[in-house]
Amino acid sequence: MENRRYKWNNQQLRNHVKVLDGEKQPSIILKNATYLNSYLSRWDTANIWIDGDRIVYVGDDLPANVRETEIIDCEGKYLVPGYIEPHAHPYQEYNPLAFAKYAAQFGTTTLINDNLVLFVLLNPEKAFDLLEELDKTPYNMYWWCRFDPQTEMSNHGEIFHTTDILQWLRHESVVQGGELTAWPKLLEGDDH
Repeated sequence: MENRRYKWNNQQLRNHVKVLDGEKQPSIILKNATYLNSYLSRWDTANIWIDGDRIVYVGDDLPANVRETEIIDCEGKYLVPGYIEPHAHPYQEYNPLAFAKYAAQFGTTTLINDNLVLFVLLNPEKAFDLLEELDKTPYNMYWWCRFDPQTEMSNHGEIFHTTDILQWLRHESVVQGGELTAWPKLLEGDDH
């Protein structure tokens, strides 16, 4: 699995600079793109250079050498950054892949999902195999780790134990702990 937690490694940064210096061609140019400049809250038009999976330049210039560059004419099209859904439950009426495909149609390209169903139904090894498969899709799927069930369960301690919780929290696709529903018990001193 690629390292998605950190922005760029040094080699990637060097490649980005080579593209900007004209030593390397961008992979893709989105030419004449009208894009939402979310920092200035306005629509701007520019040429957008992409190296691999990263935007490296937004402006009026075009590189001199574009022999191997895919150029997409975006005249009359509007581009917006991908949106992030910070709290998703991808198992209520669908599955994570179907949910991600649907959300992407409307601009949501990153989902932070509840792991409850995976935590309860699969051992960590099988669940992590599924996460690895989902990472091969074009969608960015991250997860939060449950500390307890949605509602009271008689076998809560058998399912939600520290070993599995820590294993989930160490997984690179897990970005947070979440939905601590038994917080009143925790405040009363129950560590389970």
